[in-house]
Amino acid sequence: MQSSDKAEPRFVAICACTYRRPEGLAALLAGLARQRFAAERKPALHVVIADNEGSGEVRRICERFRGETGIPLTYVHEPQRGISFARNACLDNLPPDCEVFAFIDDDEVPDPDWVDRLLEAQRRTGADVVQGPVVPVFQPGAPRWLVEGGFLGWPRRNWRGTRPELVEDQDLPEAYTNNVLVRRAAIAGVGLRLRFDPGFALAGGGDSHFFQALHAAGSRIVYAPRAIVRESVPAERATLWYRMRLEYRIAISPLKAKARASNGTAPRRLRRLWRDSGMGKLASGIGVLLRSAASLDADQAVVGCLRLAYGAGQFARTLGLSYHIYR
Repeated sequence: MQSSDKAEPRFVAICACTYRRPEGLAALLAGLARQRFAAERKPALHVVIADNEGSGEVRRICERFRGETGIPLTYVHEPQRGISFARNACLDNLPPDCEVFAFIDDDEVPDPDWVDRLLEAQRRTGADVVQGPVVPVFQPGAPRWLVEGGFLGWPRRNWRGTRPELVEDQDLPEAYTNNVLVRRAAIAGVGLRLRFDPGFALAGGGDSHFFQALHAAGSRIVYAPRAIVRESVPAERATLWYRMRLEYRIAISPLKAKARASNGTAPRRLRRLWRDSGMGKLASGIGVLLRSAASLDADQAVVGCLRLAYGAGQFARTLGLSYHIYR
């Protein structure tokens, strides 16, 4: 689906889903009002806000943004609970003449050149999807291991203790709605019309599923490291417990519940069971924790905890359990 047309899109819709974060939404909209472009390629902007709560305060924030900036904004209340429904409400309310659309979260603030950098990468590569990074912004007093360890934001360190080393224009197999630009024409040809799967509405992971489907249909996804958004990390998220819950949620997600072949020799089936049930991660996590205790290595202790959390999520998934991050 990659386009060979390098012309600059003239109309960009910026989408955000919001739920009980009026202060975060206000900061996001202020960041959108500060967007700057090279004079020769300034596009028209249109903001789409899908409110999964139906808050009067959010309505007023949106109306104030419209009045103060002159940027068109479509507010829609999506009453059906779940992030997939809110994301689909954004797709349903895209202006008919927009050529590309972006997604950003309601606890993020874009840099002033955010949209310009996304468009620059799309024009340079001809890609259908452009993914940018998310830089965490911590409050004073956040633990040092979290601030310096690369465990939040995106790309981030995972249960392996590693963090992807991505370069500009690198091809990616998936993307996320925390900082992404999409050519509208790319989603029109996938089935009847590509949507965010309601099966992920409360569990999370639906954006990854959406972009994996787009990639499988032939769309190119690239990385734009200079298209930066900054995510506010409140004190209640600046904890090891929160980071472990995130790893648990990733492992238990329906996205990970892929069928495995049951054929092969008995040893191979046992190895698959050990790996996919989470037992291997649990055993490995205990080993990392023991070694970190012996060496007083706090960083590796965190990695051991994340490995335990991921293994627990895998094990819970094999038992048929679920976890709702969106409540």
